Amino acid sequence: MSVFYNLYDDIRTTEFIGNPLPIQLRNGLEGQTYGIEAWSSTQLAPGWRVDLGLATLAKDFELKPGRVDLAQRDSLGHDPDFQLLARSYVQLDERLELNVGLRFVDDLGGSPGIGSYVEADGKLAYRVTDNLEFYVAARNLLHDSHLESDDVQRAQRI
Repeated sequence: MSVFYNLYDDIRTTEFIGNPLPIQLRNGLEGQTYGIEAWSSTQLAPGWRVDLGLATLAKDFELKPGRVDLAQRDSLGHDPDFQLLARSYVQLDERLELNVGLRFVDDLGGSPGIGSYVEADGKLAYRVTDNLEFYVAARNLLHDSHLESDDVQRAQRI
C-alpha cells in the first residue's frame, strides 16, 4: 500500500492582464493532492490467484489571493475520486490459462457527461511451448462504447 500527499505551488492559470496581450498564462493556483494506492494478490487455491486493487485521488486547489483563472481550473484535469480493480487468474491445466478482470471507475468530477462505469476484459491462453503461446482476448465486454476522457482533442469512444 502507498499513501501519498503532494503540495503544489505555481500551477498554471489563464489570466486577463490587459496590454499588450489581453490573456496570459500565469501561475496562480496552489494546493495539494493526496490518496491511497493499494494492491493485494492472494493464492486462493493451487492454480487460482486473485488480485484486488484500489486507487484514490483527492485534489484541493485554490487560487492565490488576487488571481483569476479564466480557464476555470481546466489545467488541473478531471480525474476519478477512486478506482477499484479485480482480476482472477485460473490455470485450467498445465498449458491452458484463463484470466478475467473487472474494473470500476468513478465519475470524472466536474466533467459533465462522463459518469462512472464498470468494465470487464478476459484472456484465454494456450501455451504450446515455453516460447509460443496462442490466445484470445477481449476488452470492454460490458458496453458497446463509453467515454474515458473529457479531452475533446483526444477523446474517442472506447
